Amino acid sequence: MIDPTSFTYDKKAAEERAKKLHADANRRLNKLKTEVKEVLEKQNLNKDSYECQLYSDTVFDLQDGSQLHQVNTPKTRLYYVEKVDSFVFLSRSNLDDNSGVCYSVRRLQDDKLSIKILQH
Repeated sequence: MIDPTSFTYDKKAAEERAKKLHADANRRLNKLKTEVKEVLEKQNLNKDSYECQLYSDTVFDLQDGSQLHQVNTPKTRLYYVEKVDSFVFLSRSNLDDNSGVCYSVRRLQDDKLSIKILQH
């Protein structure tokens, strides 16, 4: 078994990894937001229609001042929340519910980054 305490923390590598994950999360978020906007504009859908409900882009204001972004299409649902020095990103397939990705990045009190990636 690998001893997790035997690893040396590389601050530069962790910062780079966090930047790449943040960029990927924002790229995916913006891509899905653009898709939703384009579909809704092209279809000129009635907001109460079933088709319109398949595409949504909602932002929730949280008590701590951050915002939760929830974007949904027939193929994908995505959640993203960002705070100072931290973010959580979750994207799941609506087609098979078996594929998805989750990034969790946060700065700890000792200034190290906690980076977790889950892929299914």
